[in-house]
Amino acid sequence: MPRAEDQEPRWHDPVVDAFKRDVDRSLIRSNLRRTPEERLRQLVELQRFAAELRRAGAEAKRRR
Repeated sequence: MPRAEDQEPRWHDPVVDAFKRDVDRSLIRSNLRRTPEERLRQLVELQRFAAELRRAGAEAKRRR
């Protein structure tokens, strides 16, 4: 059975096609294979990382 992403769509929207070129859909599929709990844990880790980047940026700015 062919996968949905392998089938030719019935219509083409040039705007959608332009955006699809820049999207790695394998990452979306990989994330959807995770459980909601795994996705939430990943989000929390991403937020911790972002907070650390903000902290490091603020510290570097103060040192100038």
